[in-house]
Amino acid sequence: MPVVKLLDGREITVVESDWMIEENGKIKASISQIPLRLAWAITVHKSQGMTLDTAVINLLDAFVPGQGYVALSRVRTFEGLVLRGFNRIALEIDPRVREYDGVLQQRCLSVVEMLETLSENDIREQREKAITKL
Repeated sequence: MPVVKLLDGREITVVESDWMIEENGKIKASISQIPLRLAWAITVHKSQGMTLDTAVINLLDAFVPGQGYVALSRVRTFEGLVLRGFNRIALEIDPRVREYDGVLQQRCLSVVEMLETLSENDIREQREKAITKL
């Protein structure tokens, strides 16, 4: 019988489960199976939007910058992550993303600088206008 090793290190020997469907005292069906949940492999792209408790990830064949981030960020905790390999491109940031991040950071700095010139009353008025607009 299969032995399943749990995340906490315990091992469980899976035993066969049997049950029957009866009708009017007669056995209509008898079922015998090993109750295991199937595991599967998916691509990084298919994993987008998922949240996983555990994952074994191999990024050796990653071919797009950012692919590693997508894969690694699917797993809830470091304890649930097994990284089997990666290549240079898996952990790269797409140059367009890096450029746009720079633009956003500059805009944020401009807003912070502008806010520093305002009085508390001006900030309160701006906040009220924004809330009303929303």
